[in-house]
Amino acid sequence: MPKHKHPPAFQFYVDDFISDSAVDAMTNEELGIYISFLCKAWKETPAGTIPDDDTVLMNWAKATPAAWARCRAGILRAFFLKDGRFHQKRMKLEWKNQKLRAQERKESGLRGAEKRWHSHRSANGHLPENGQKTIAKHST
Repeated sequence: MPKHKHPPAFQFYVDDFISDSAVDAMTNEELGIYISFLCKAWKETPAGTIPDDDTVLMNWAKATPAAWARCRAGILRAFFLKDGRFHQKRMKLEWKNQKLRAQERKESGLRGAEKRWHSHRSANGHLPENGQKTIAKHST
């Protein structure tokens, strides 16, 4: 999915976040970079991943080479490497759940529209009275 079609936000479960052992082991510096990486991962394709590219990650972290070397392991412990990208398990799950909820809302809206506009009611939602036509004639 193109980045411009990604949902603009994701749910953040505070209890799960603060009880995660990888997060608990992070320094404040690592934690700030990790949250930034979560935001970047949400907008990446595939969603919930970041590239296995230290130059890109160091730039995203706004870190010097020394700072990135110091923080790298602590941050990336919250991801797993697969197919050349670091994947964040919970982020991928939230992406999937959000897409499912959006599809369910879309289908529900379509069913509601179908029910409303293809019933025996007029466009304003009222039943026609005594066989009257549903489209009002304009008097001149």
